[in-house]
Formats: sequence, structure tokens, C-alpha cells
Amino acid sequence: MEPMPAKFYGKFDEKNPVVASLEQKLNHFMRNMESATSHTTYTRGANDLSCIWNTYEKLLPDRYYHTKLLKIGDFLQHLKFYKLASWQCYGRYLQQFGSFRIDDITDVNTFKTTFLPDQFEIESAGLTLHSLQMNSICNYNIVKEADPRLLKLESQSKCTSILKFLRLIMQVTLPKEPLCWLIFNGIVFFKSMPYLSHKTHLLP
Repeated sequence: MEPMPAKFYGKFDEKNPVVASLEQKLNHFMRNMESATSHTTYTRGANDLSCIWNTYEKLLPDRYYHTKLLKIGDFLQHLKFYKLASWQCYGRYLQQFGSFRIDDITDVNTFKTTFLPDQFEIESAGLTLHSLQMNSICNYNIVKEADPRLLKLESQSKCTSILKFLRLIMQVTLPKEPLCWLIFNGIVFFKSMPYLSHKTHLLP
């Protein structure tokens, strides 16, 4: 028997059985990841998270599900589990926009056409811009983990693309005062990598 969606149980709040069940599983997952010290524990956690999302995606309202994706992504990014955050959280959120290459998105109009095709609704746009920003930061850190000093030309090229895309996200966000926290996040990230900007001249 297929599980019933959250709306079947009436009021959508923390007492809703679907919501309560999801929260219980996510809290258990987070506790396990906070204490993960081995590849086996990490792999088990990754599999558990995939199963959670696959189970609950169709049972929850889109906005709530997307918010949870980003919350867990931020949690994993904070723990420096960059690949898992990108793959199972930010990447899942961004699947709704189909396949895209950041190198092909170089101006504000193309960006909005790709990611913000409808009217600029602040809450929805905030989720999308946050996911794009954090996924880019995760991808940057994934490159750095493989090549800490960015000695390879391929690594430098990838980071150049990521930084240009992050700057574009900030351009799109700038006119929207309620999303100024995304600008702050971007500035903090750029200030955290003076070595990169000096060594490879990635920033204009």
C-alpha cells in the first residue's frame, strides 16, 4: 500500500504524521552525520538520505520539501560534506530546471530565463538563489579538496567559472532588498579566499 500524502491527514503542521515522521528521520540522520568518522558511516548516511528524499518527495508540498532539501544541504555543507550536500540536496532542488552549464549562463537575462522564468516571487526566488549559491560554493570546495593549491589548469578553469557564476547570482539578487542576506553570504565567501584571487587572478 502506497503511503498517504501529508494533505490526507488534514492540517499541515508539526503534528501531521508525515511531517513528524520526516522530522524524526532527518534528526536521526543529522545525529549520525555529526558523529560520522568513517567512510562506512558516511556511505550509510548518504544512502539513508537518498531513501528519505525518495520516500517523502511526493508526500509533501513542494515548498516544504524544497525548504528541507536546503536546510539539510546547509547542515552538510557546514560539516564539509560538500559532495553529499551538492548531490543529495542542492542538486536535487535544481533538478527542476533541467540540465544546464554555468558557463552558458553569463548575463542577468539568461540567468532569469533559466532559473526565474515566472514572476520574481521573493520566497521562491530566495530558495532558488540560495540553492544555486550554495551548490556553487560546494563545487568550489570539491575542486579545492582534489587540488588544494589549484595547480592544475583544469582546476583553475572550474574555479573561474564558479566565481563568475557566484558574482552573477549577486548581480541578480542585489535589487531585491529582502534577499540581501545572499549578498552577505557571497561577500563572506569571496573574502575567505584571498589566496585564490591573487594567485590565479580569477577576480577582476
